[in-house]
Amino acid sequence: MVKLIISSVCACLAACSLNVNSATYINDAIDQGWYTSSGSSSGDNTSYSIGELNGEYRNWFAFDLSGINLLAGESIISASLTVVKGGYKGDAQEEWALTSIESNVSDLINGTGTGLTIFDDLADGSAYGAATLTAAGGIDSLINVNLTGANVFTDIDSSLASLDGLFAIGGYLSTIDSGNTEVLFNGTGGTDFFKSVLTIETTIVPVPAAVWLFGSGLIGLIGVARRKSRV
Repeated sequence: MVKLIISSVCACLAACSLNVNSATYINDAIDQGWYTSSGSSSGDNTSYSIGELNGEYRNWFAFDLSGINLLAGESIISASLTVVKGGYKGDAQEEWALTSIESNVSDLINGTGTGLTIFDDLADGSAYGAATLTAAGGIDSLINVNLTGANVFTDIDSSLASLDGLFAIGGYLSTIDSGNTEVLFNGTGGTDFFKSVLTIETTIVPVPAAVWLFGSGLIGLIGVARRKSRV
């Protein structure tokens, strides 16, 4: 009898624990752009070109995550960045690497920080992910990069907990051939282009209070059953 009750409790709690809910948060970039190896920035131009053109270009994307309020027990399970391809002038295959940004995001957006420091920052942070790029596909095709770096979820959580909720991603051409003209994502500052998007997926495994009360009641029956078995 006692074993039967214990099995019932475990089965009930296990069944309720499988009640997994998920959510998807789609966040349009609030701004995006580039910085060059001379320290200049894109300013009001929202093009996010990377590569080599009289100096190196690195790009960035900023998001406002302040509208996301994770519930107790809700955790991030995946994140991805989606951008439009734009123009492509490079080798048959190039690699775009994405990293964390340590610079203040407001300075990044407004260009009020030290340009050379931010330029360096766009390539020396924690690795977030990478994508192999080719000339295939039209300029308005989409490129999706899964952000699988070890610190991605932690950094997003930190942004969610901050007062402004700002989060940014840096990017650079890791296969750059210095001295040769290579420009990727060219012309992506036009208003007709798809907005860059950060997609965050979460999961939560709720265990309702009623379940625990029910489980406590069954556990109480175990005590009764044990006392009766001793009589």
